[in-house]
Amino acid sequence: MKSLWKRLRRRIESELQISFIDKDEIESLKYIANPLNYMQPYNAEKVALANELYAKLQDETIHIDELDSIQEQVEKLKL
Repeated sequence: MKSLWKRLRRRIESELQISFIDKDEIESLKYIANPLNYMQPYNAEKVALANELYAKLQDETIHIDELDSIQEQVEKLKL
């Protein structure tokens, strides 16, 4: 069922040019994924993950499926 929903969202995005992405949500995720948040105290693992996620969030062509994945990974930074 989950994969069907993902395919449907992707199709709607491409065929109807409708975006399911909330710009405020992206900004919130960028705030959490900012690598500077994990410099003091330094946490190498979180800095590496934050760098990766922050770079993905900078891409303005991000798709909803990618955003879902990023949201899941951002949860690891909160621990």
